[in-house]
Amino acid sequence: MSNRENSLVKIIADEDGEVIENPKWHLAWNYAGSPAAFCTGEVFGYGEGNAVFEQKNGRITCPLCLDMVRSIKAVKL
Repeated sequence: MSNRENSLVKIIADEDGEVIENPKWHLAWNYAGSPAAFCTGEVFGYGEGNAVFEQKNGRITCPLCLDMVRSIKAVKL
């Protein structure tokens, strides 16, 4: 996973190998040293599991990721 801003992941099949219907583009981030979807913390990649995914830079389409990002942006520092 790249360290670039707005790095996105579409998880097509989860670590158990179950196909995800109508997958969305999630914000991807490093969680405890592993790539993960921002909203669920679901870890993917490194070839250790059965996850099938695509990566790109662009727009988030996951409603939960969008809500979480908006909540964080609303915090007054």
